[in-house]
Amino acid sequence: YQDFEFRLSDIPFEPQKNWKQQVTGPRLAAWREEIPLCARYPVCAVLRLWHDLSDKFPAMGLRVHGNLPPAAGRSSSSALTLGSVRCANEIHGWRMSRERIIEVTGEAEWLTGLIGGACAPAAMMTGSPGRLVQVGFFPFQITGNFPFPGNLRIVLANSHDPAVKGLDARNEYNWRVATYRLALVLLRIGRPKWFGPVQHLR
Repeated sequence: YQDFEFRLSDIPFEPQKNWKQQVTGPRLAAWREEIPLCARYPVCAVLRLWHDLSDKFPAMGLRVHGNLPPAAGRSSSSALTLGSVRCANEIHGWRMSRERIIEVTGEAEWLTGLIGGACAPAAMMTGSPGRLVQVGFFPFQITGNFPFPGNLRIVLANSHDPAVKGLDARNEYNWRVATYRLALVLLRIGRPKWFGPVQHLR
């Protein structure tokens, strides 16, 4: 990862305004494309926290080191974002709850152009070796925690096809999210009695 330094005053962002409207708007999108891809995740974490804290956000230095390969489908982007949120939380003594950290991390990644959920940070914050953790959202909750069956194995296969979120992979990811939202609209139209009350489809 290359070095990157920024000032909050250099970013076209107003913490008092709506978070989602700003991070999906053209001004921040244009600024995002000018900075290194690896730097976008710590930046989005800082901006999301700044949105909550306004002018109370102090300066800090952050050094990132690890062996999690980027663009390999192993949630390296969420790891960077979550790590940045947790570092800021510890350094400044904000005492954010686990649930709040998960929520903030999921929303922070919207700045990168990925409008998704918070499954990856939830798994990182709640998982433990040899266990299966079942989580739910809206609101976030742990709905189950079970031992992993000893007769099963999880196999990770590397396709060697990088999924760089700054390129076509980002559009493909958002396209899949959009299909769920379009499907819910169509289901509400076709079966309003069944799907009228439904708020989220996954």
